[in-house]
Amino acid sequence: LLHCICLFLKVNVYVALKVHTADTIHAGRHAVQAFSSYLQQYINKTADKSNKNWNFPKLHMSVHIFNNIEAKGATHNYNTKPNEKMHGSLKDSYLMCTNFRDVAPQILCINHWQVVAESICCNISNFDEYQFSVVDDLVVSNDSSHVKLGSRQALQTFESVKSTYKDDSTFTNFHIKLNEFLTNFLLAIQLSLPGGKQVKLKASDKGRITECCFLKVNYESLVDWHQCTNYLCCNPKFFGALHFDCVFIQMTNKIILGCLLFVFECTVGDTVLSLTLIHPFDAPMF
Repeated sequence: LLHCICLFLKVNVYVALKVHTADTIHAGRHAVQAFSSYLQQYINKTADKSNKNWNFPKLHMSVHIFNNIEAKGATHNYNTKPNEKMHGSLKDSYLMCTNFRDVAPQILCINHWQVVAESICCNISNFDEYQFSVVDDLVVSNDSSHVKLGSRQALQTFESVKSTYKDDSTFTNFHIKLNEFLTNFLLAIQLSLPGGKQVKLKASDKGRITECCFLKVNYESLVDWHQCTNYLCCNPKFFGALHFDCVFIQMTNKIILGCLLFVFECTVGDTVLSLTLIHPFDAPMF
């Protein structure tokens, strides 16, 4: 059943794409075949315990869905979901805002008010987004147009970081693990080690580390190839609650999912490095 649910969600993702290529059509068809195979196995194994009739149109529709997409375009242009969602507001308008006589003109007028209100809200949201991008005091400027850190906290020592996250075993011997990583990392990117020796940051070193609770990422969408922006939080006290966003991470030979744990800047010699501690979700699901 879990396999079926996972594959159904995968099929749904491909079906919902607003832009399709030959590759997405091929991948979608492959996902449908896998879903159908696992579903048939589930039906066979539960046949003795369930009287459910699996012969219904919506299930069979998945067999032809990508043929329909090739013939008619993305489902975003012709699915029934937007109209179904409008039924609720039209019903509310009829019950709460009409006198139940000659209702069509009254509902059209109310619908016009709703469209105007939605347009105003959209303009306000666009203005807020514009202001957020222009007034960029929150964001730390660096040489990268891809990733920017923001919401900087006060300079800390590694001891204070360990104290803040004392309940998280990930931060045990944090500075020792970081020293090993930085030594290998600097050699990998061909930057000289401070003094030509291994990095040896001490737990009591002051002004070495600055926590950042905000991450702005510009990336190219794989759906429509436009530049998109994500605003990510890595904050233990975001309006009084934990807020650690998840991210996709490009590894050497694959992409994995992970969770942000700690975003920070670290000074090594004369170099300030922007780094992120991430909990990777790279274990296989099945």
